[in-house]
Amino acid sequence: MKDQAHLFIIDPLEKLNKSMDTSLGIACALRQRGASVWAASWNSLVWSVQEDQPLLQECYELDFPGEALTAACAKQESTAVGIARFSHVHLRANPPFDLRYSWLTWALDAAARLGVTVWNSPQLLRDFNEKAGILQYPRDIPPTMVATQVLNLVDFMAHGCRGDAVIKPLDQYGGIGVRRLRTQDKSCQEVLRQLTHEETLPLMVQRFLPEIEHGEVRAFAVAGEPLAWCLKVPQPGEFRANTGHGSKLVAYTPSSLERERVARIARELYQLGAMFIGFDLIGELVTEINLTSPRLLLPAGQSESYAQVAARLAVL
Repeated sequence: MKDQAHLFIIDPLEKLNKSMDTSLGIACALRQRGASVWAASWNSLVWSVQEDQPLLQECYELDFPGEALTAACAKQESTAVGIARFSHVHLRANPPFDLRYSWLTWALDAAARLGVTVWNSPQLLRDFNEKAGILQYPRDIPPTMVATQVLNLVDFMAHGCRGDAVIKPLDQYGGIGVRRLRTQDKSCQEVLRQLTHEETLPLMVQRFLPEIEHGEVRAFAVAGEPLAWCLKVPQPGEFRANTGHGSKLVAYTPSSLERERVARIARELYQLGAMFIGFDLIGELVTEINLTSPRLLLPAGQSESYAQVAARLAVL
């Protein structure tokens, strides 16, 4: 890896939870194997007719004093750097998937045409929505619908979700905008009308799975193969298992069905350009497939998984 230079397009360092940040964990492990690792914010990208490639107005080399993620800092800064300087670019900025994110994929498509390896594929990020994409795997998921009209959503909630559903916006992440809604709620239709912006935006409705009480499984796949598993146990009375809502991470051994489902879907998406994938499962069913900035969630003391990621990347 001595000749490899990896660029991570991430949120600013000061906004990251360094001790749990997957991008920093992978970057540190790659650096330990001899690669140089750099970072930049999404808004530093510039692409004009005057240049033959997108430029980074600002980027910085990452350093990890004492090999500690919490000590991650900028070692040196550079300006006006051509994207083709890097052998690999990791697009790991957090959603929402909006015009900003689309712009990133357009610019990185240009980088790929110059021979830069971009993970995950910009084309796939545009084609595969992290919420709606699971509908391509109907036998592996709970009853799910994406629709815009309130009556369609309510009807599916009543018949497909047994009157109890989880509502998800299509462009967010980390549990943002996710809520539980029942058809018996007096304000059900009013809430749906608000969330669809008066029936102008599509919305996901998914059957509420009571198994969430026991936790949500996170599987992290690299190059088409599951690499790490953990269980996100939500706070009592909380149905969202995101770490931002206080869930606890514990070690987990997947069932044969969970392993089969994750491995099969991961292999298929890897062929389309998904190097890194985060799967969420409840009751052995896949509820989300994360591609934009998938997190490798690890219980305390299991940081060796980052080294395993770097080792897999080294042989590709």
